[in-house]
Amino acid sequence: MTAAHIASTTRVNPSASIISLTSPFTLNTLHTLRTALIPHAATCVIPGEANAAVLIPLCNVDGVPGVLLELRGGTLRSHAGEVRYAWTVARAVSL
Repeated sequence: MTAAHIASTTRVNPSASIISLTSPFTLNTLHTLRTALIPHAATCVIPGEANAAVLIPLCNVDGVPGVLLELRGGTLRSHAGEVRYAWTVARAVSL
């Protein structure tokens, strides 16, 4: 089974929310997210294929939950003015 096959057969109900999207993140909220994601993470590891992960920096700003993003400077040579996850760095990691 390939990663593409798993991605194409995964069903997500976007209208269902297991946490409040208007109340601040709490330790209980993060535990709920972790509990919901762990079963899916275990099914996506495919031996012999390159596996990856995405770190999503969650935060509270003035009591409102959000995702921490960064706006790249307009004078940069590469990807100027783009929005991206903050502090992302691509690097090889050996385990």
